[in-house]
Amino acid sequence: MHDNLDLQELRERVDHYQAKHRDIRNQTVFALILTLIILGFIWLQPPTAFNETSYQDFLTMWNLSIALFPLIILIILLFIWLAPRQKLAKERSQRAQKFLHQFLSDGTASDIDDADKSDDSQPQKKDRDNVFMVLLGAVAIASVGDAPWIIIYLLLSAIPFYLLLKYPLRGWKVEDLTAHEKTYVLHEARTRIGFCLGLLVFNLLIVLGLGQFTQQLIFPFSMDSALMVTTLIGVFVLEIYVFNLWYQRATYFKFLFQGRYDDLLDMINFQAKIAGNTLGYWEAVIRQFKGESAEAESLWREFLEMSKDGAHIQTVSIALNNIGYTLMEQYRTEEALTYFEASIRLYPDFTTLYRGLMEYYDQMNIHPDRALELGQFMMSIAQKPRFNLILDFSEWANHLSALAVAYANVGDTLQSRTYLTQSFAIADTRFKSNMASLHNSAGHIESVEGNLDEARKHYEQAMQIDANGLTAKKARKYLAELSN
Repeated sequence: MHDNLDLQELRERVDHYQAKHRDIRNQTVFALILTLIILGFIWLQPPTAFNETSYQDFLTMWNLSIALFPLIILIILLFIWLAPRQKLAKERSQRAQKFLHQFLSDGTASDIDDADKSDDSQPQKKDRDNVFMVLLGAVAIASVGDAPWIIIYLLLSAIPFYLLLKYPLRGWKVEDLTAHEKTYVLHEARTRIGFCLGLLVFNLLIVLGLGQFTQQLIFPFSMDSALMVTTLIGVFVLEIYVFNLWYQRATYFKFLFQGRYDDLLDMINFQAKIAGNTLGYWEAVIRQFKGESAEAESLWREFLEMSKDGAHIQTVSIALNNIGYTLMEQYRTEEALTYFEASIRLYPDFTTLYRGLMEYYDQMNIHPDRALELGQFMMSIAQKPRFNLILDFSEWANHLSALAVAYANVGDTLQSRTYLTQSFAIADTRFKSNMASLHNSAGHIESVEGNLDEARKHYEQAMQIDANGLTAKKARKYLAELSN
């Protein structure tokens, strides 16, 4: 079978959204540069340009600009960079919801309309904690009286402390905790308390050091207590918010990288117990990495059903694509093709999705030219990562290895070897499943070229690296095929 994707049409849709993101980025950069120019004009005024009265007014303005600088930058990022991106994501997710309803009802995957629309029929969910944290700066201003600013800062800092510690505190109240779960809660609490205390002291030292330094400047000043507390609390809240977003994901991915699937599954189930609901998305991910294809398929389908009334375009496209992978593992190839194609139609600028369709053609041993065409299109719209935040280098390595396999299947040995070498060079060696997958790709390329002994070595390495995962299961299957 062959897919029905029109790559030229997909290109137009990708260019449309990339242009929108580029405009948002350019507007943000312009606003930041303009802000720095205006504040720089204030900060660099020579003292000889003022008489005594205007000099005092200038010092007040100087102090105010210093104190409000972080707040100005935050406002720019929120309203010029983040808000338009969120609006665009919301519009796309609403169209994804319509797409998902149609696909689940009749199995068709027609292209979604990319015209700018606004559908306010769905209520926008708000995170009360996040709104509360954003308003905390205003509370700081209103709370400042005659008390020393350090005491006020310490008192108000209890609020971010609570917001960060709410999760382990709620976990401790759950009945019938096992010894392992109690250890996990204590570890969470210690980590978060240590981080809060470290930030608290760090911010104080920075401000005190700034106060000592500014006494030596041409414009000696002492920051007003209200501005001092506002700035400190604003910075502290932002740090806590970023940490809260990063820490949970970092914990998940640490276990995932190490191939500790059962430990990660225990943690997910425990967190679901605390939250009083199910965390089906992550459980589906873990089951799939473990090679439990039937269970993963069931969880992904449940996740899609739950997403019908509140779809997020990226997670829905990932779910559709991963159902395709699980169907391939169960040899239900015709269904798999439908899901791979649907995921790409839904979110054509998410380049990871194209690898599923390429792997379909590779495993079916059909249409190698089409697989190569998809790989070249994928690389033409992908952006090479500059930083490895979590999965960036691993995803790029997977892109390169998929393209290497596609070139090997059409007999282009030179290009295949080039991309394979590049994939191993950039791969994150901490990610066991990813490294095992690269060895599976290398084994396939060696077998295509007739180097069966080298192919066996790569498959055996894959089995050793991720012994309990799906990649080891695939490696064992490939070894059996070589023996036959």
